[in-house]
This record gives sequence, C-alpha cells and structure tokens, in this order.
Amino acid sequence: MRGSVNIALNPGAYAAIRGYHGGNGPGSEGARMRQGLEFVKMHGLGNDFVMIDGLARDVELASGEVERLCDRHFGIGADGVIVVRPSARPECAAYMH
Repeated sequence: MRGSVNIALNPGAYAAIRGYHGGNGPGSEGARMRQGLEFVKMHGLGNDFVMIDGLARDVELASGEVERLCDRHFGIGADGVIVVRPSARPECAAYMH
C-alpha cells in the first residue's frame, strides 16, 4: 500500500488518510496539518508497519502522531511506524528508527 497522509499536530485531532484539513471532525479547532507525508505500508508474518522515507527530508514524529497513524479506525492502521534515516556512521547507508 502506498499513499500520503496528513497528520494533525494538535493533541485532540487525529490522523486522516488523504484530504482531511480540519473542519467538523474531532479536534478540528485550530488543527495544523502536516501535508503530504508519503508512506509505504508493509506487512509480513502477522505484523504491519508504516514505512516513511526520512532520507530526503527530516521527519520527526511525536508519540501522539505515531499513535494516530497506527490507529486502525482513524489512521492508516499498523503495529508501528519505521522512519528510515541517514546514518551517522560512514559504514552504514541508513538506519531505521
């Protein structure tokens, strides 16, 4: 599964897949959205994860944002989020966080 997601940055709001920009939804008052965070959802052996490419741009997610992304009713639905980032070690091309 490939897609992009908008993540609500205030604590009362929730993640929405494509197109939620505030309005009448929960926590919509003053919600600022992080637009177009692209992801790939991968699964295997009974687990599924949202993979985010953090190599090209800096991606920092608060624990509440990760919870909203993983919510199976209002988010993408996953067991966790993995962000692939550049490695500080020269022998490694990247690391997963």
